[in-house]
Amino acid sequence: MKYGTYIFFFCLLSLNTIAQNSFFNQGGTTQKNYFSTVKFENIGGFIIVKATMRGETYRFLLDTGAPNAISKALYEKLKPSILSEVEMVDANGVANKVTMVMIEEITFGNVVFENIPTGVIDSFMLMDCLQIDGFIGSNMLRNSVIQFAYADEMLILTDKSNLLNLSENHASDIEFPDEQSSPYIEIGLRGEIEGGDIALFDTGLKGFYDLTATGYDTLFSQYPIFKVKNTGYGGNSMCLWGICLVEFNQKR
Repeated sequence: MKYGTYIFFFCLLSLNTIAQNSFFNQGGTTQKNYFSTVKFENIGGFIIVKATMRGETYRFLLDTGAPNAISKALYEKLKPSILSEVEMVDANGVANKVTMVMIEEITFGNVVFENIPTGVIDSFMLMDCLQIDGFIGSNMLRNSVIQFAYADEMLILTDKSNLLNLSENHASDIEFPDEQSSPYIEIGLRGEIEGGDIALFDTGLKGFYDLTATGYDTLFSQYPIFKVKNTGYGGNSMCLWGICLVEFNQKR
């Protein structure tokens, strides 16, 4: 979702999938009636924001499809207390052990969040390219409302939806089915017939809507909702635990 203005609610709330651990939704902010405007940097569709810890400012990817995470270099600098170790699975299905720590305080905009469970990850190509220190994710923002204005490269962070100019005509139902408060929304699809899908609202991905080949083959291919323009085999993807590269052959 890159253009226009989009409203996203974290109500009571491709690093992509994580083991179920109830401690992810600990912590938050004690501030009430907050309304903070935050300038972000749009780098190739990624939302890069700044946040402050212990008086210093760091760069983060705002990733609603992931929990909070910091690099090992930042962990070594801050030395936060360790919570536990969990298994994390990236979008390529590769699993690895991740140390979880407690970030005592992080300021995003003018909002102070306290005691946020956060993963410690090795720096990889995407982090190096974007020059970021980690991810701000769904578990930290679960009780906030965020408005994204991509044209202005600005977001609004608040806990009061009535402070925003919202319309029920442009609303979608939302669910939080896992323990890191990953946001899923209902979307409508229209081809020769109408259908729908429940999709992860993931600002860590650049596309507006991506459908897995398995999802298409097992369900959508049976109905004339999508029109196939071309087919192919292979591709490449970059995820938390590395890059998967295979030969790509396309047929039109």
